[in-house]
Amino acid sequence: MLPAGLTRAVQSGGRESVARQLLLGVVLCISLGVAGGDSCSADRKPVVSYEDLSPVPVYQSPGVVDFSQVLLDIERFQLVVGARNHILALQLRDLSLLQYL
Repeated sequence: MLPAGLTRAVQSGGRESVARQLLLGVVLCISLGVAGGDSCSADRKPVVSYEDLSPVPVYQSPGVVDFSQVLLDIERFQLVVGARNHILALQLRDLSLLQYL
């Protein structure tokens, strides 16, 4: 359920002042429980060091470049990856090649 002020602003078709609309947006953000959380704040971004990533398996194949599409297939426990002129099915545990198209 929307707060009464927000309901009136929506029904009025946007005739409210800009300041009032901004205030109502903040009220909506608070009422949805995301104000003050990471969802409304873009100043914190996760940072992972190269050392932390070093134990993560890496797949490389000569001539395969421009990896652009990734599909996680949970049922088959595999990762389907699209690259320029290639489709690869990789084992999710260690990224070993299952199928090359």
